[in-house]
Amino acid sequence: MDAQTLGQPSRRNSFHPAWLLLPLPALARICVAAQPSGSPLNAAQVLQFVLALALVAPWVWWRSGTAPAPVLQWMKECRGLMPGFLIAMIGPACAALAADEAPALLWGFPIGCLLMGAGLFASEFENRTLATLLVQPRSRAAIYRRKHAVLAVLLGIAIANMVLSFLATDVQVATPRNFLGTCGIGAALGLLVLASAPLYALLTRTTIAAATFTVAIPLMAYAALTESVRFCRWLLDLPELPPDAEWSVVASTAWVYAVACAVLGWRTFARLDATDGAQANAGAGLVSLGRPAAWLARAFGTGPTGHLVRKELRLQSIPWVTALLMAGIALLAAGWRFTERPGNEKELPLLAAVVFMGMAAVVCLLGTGAACVAEERQIGTHDWQLTQPATLRRQWWVKLAVTVGVALLVGCVWPVLLVRVALGSGRFAKLLEGAPPGALAAYSGAALGLLALSILASSLSRTTLKAGVAAIGAAIAVGTFVAFAIDAFDRLTVGIRPGTVVFAATIIRTLYMIGVAVVLWLAALLEFARRNHRRSSVPSGSVVRNWLAVAATTALVTCIPYGNASLAVRRIAAAERAAALNQQWDQLEAAVRQGLANGTLPPGVREAAAAGAGMSPREIAAALLREHGDEAFRVVNPPPAPRTPSNPSLFRMDPILMKRYGLVPRPNPAPATEEAKPTPAQPPKP
Repeated sequence: MDAQTLGQPSRRNSFHPAWLLLPLPALARICVAAQPSGSPLNAAQVLQFVLALALVAPWVWWRSGTAPAPVLQWMKECRGLMPGFLIAMIGPACAALAADEAPALLWGFPIGCLLMGAGLFASEFENRTLATLLVQPRSRAAIYRRKHAVLAVLLGIAIANMVLSFLATDVQVATPRNFLGTCGIGAALGLLVLASAPLYALLTRTTIAAATFTVAIPLMAYAALTESVRFCRWLLDLPELPPDAEWSVVASTAWVYAVACAVLGWRTFARLDATDGAQANAGAGLVSLGRPAAWLARAFGTGPTGHLVRKELRLQSIPWVTALLMAGIALLAAGWRFTERPGNEKELPLLAAVVFMGMAAVVCLLGTGAACVAEERQIGTHDWQLTQPATLRRQWWVKLAVTVGVALLVGCVWPVLLVRVALGSGRFAKLLEGAPPGALAAYSGAALGLLALSILASSLSRTTLKAGVAAIGAAIAVGTFVAFAIDAFDRLTVGIRPGTVVFAATIIRTLYMIGVAVVLWLAALLEFARRNHRRSSVPSGSVVRNWLAVAATTALVTCIPYGNASLAVRRIAAAERAAALNQQWDQLEAAVRQGLANGTLPPGVREAAAAGAGMSPREIAAALLREHGDEAFRVVNPPPAPRTPSNPSLFRMDPILMKRYGLVPRPNPAPATEEAKPTPAQPPKP
């Protein structure tokens, strides 16, 4: 191997079958359009299919043949950005298949762009290939330009696909200005990712942290700038700025921010040493930001358990940084609330702050669980950790306790306190009053389920990013299955009165079984993770078996409460039908008794009763119910025929006056025909 080919990727490592997923949404749309009831394809959908084929065909061609060296280098860079690129392409492309879910699917574009920008250098750190890249006989500037050129091309393709997806769906655009604004937002996001995401990837050396900082720091800068302007205007009692002027200030500041991030990113990459990408800790750039965790670890002493706690808290430095970002957003929201003028209150900024803190809380839960095992495998210390004198059981329980404690503290308790600070007592009380009953239990179960899935995914993965993506996919699958089960139970209980005592007891019993099932499900996931924690690497067969076991466990713990509730509801419905039938039988028996006593039964019923001599009124009522069903009451007590009023009118009009004023209808004269001849006029009589 000569120096020019040192570190160049092979075709086996550069090509991945996941690239073949690109044309699948377009093919599915074509199959739907081929159906008799399907809508025809439009030009945007055809262009999407052509774009997907144009992307896949070169990969297949270069896989089957020998590609030149520059192409291999580009393929290697694209392989590192593949997860984000697939999300940015497939998510919006699926919007044409599900028009109702189009707004949610279009979110795949910004998420994929963020992952692409963050993975430009973070993937090199995570795979420990940056040292091999830096020792090649190429200049740092050439490597930096090539990486950014690949990222720019993929971002441009993703933006074009996003525009085509926007045109292919049923999303209505009010004016061309709004459409151009949407394209401008996509281009601005692409420039932001191209300029700032590589910088944060070089500083944090992890994909999730870089993506979080790429979003959080511009939002905090925008909020701080807006709050500073509001505070100065409030302090000097100045009128409000028009929206165009405010956005012009933000746009000019954004350009300064983008240029500064690009320059700092190049300087950081130019000063990298080869040892930074080989065996360095992937979270080394966050050591100074994890000091609160180190202060917290001092309370556990200097024994073996204390050192294990310190090690686990050292792995969980990213949640502490996210907690600081949430605190900054909460303080800015509190300042916004403090400087708002009476009569000009705006709920949108406060709502945006609450939504951001909710998203950050989900990231904390997901990232904390995804980093507990995969982070050690990623930095290469997991095998060494298994040889420590501490037993594997103690290591696992310390890891689990620290992970769950940090996740619940930073992902649940801390956001609630910050929302209270941001909204104030009045708005926070209204927010709690508007929450539906059982929301706390549902949110708690969802948080614990997401945390357990992320811990299991971390025990099966070698990198934090793969663990996070796997946990998100598993959470979506589990949530969809549970939603279908809840919807089926709702359809089953449509015709049942919720006020009955038996129904209430059934609901209480079902809730108890659901709680027990959730606890057993969480215990099963953690047991799977404990077994995987003992392995230095998990083979693909074990990964498949673990996820199949998760699917079977989820189906079991969901179907048992649902089946019990279904049987109970059917018993309640049968009991209600029996009670209604007995009540109807009693009423019909009373009507038959009264008819026999008064002799008011209809002739048909009287003859049937005479034919069955010796039958009791209840037996007669039962026979009528069997023969006529719900119409038995009409047979026993037929409705009276409508009678015309026999009372004469109190007023009588003169017939002559009625004819004079047209109150009496006159017959229409017969139409004249050819046979009918007019009668000759008679002379008047003397």
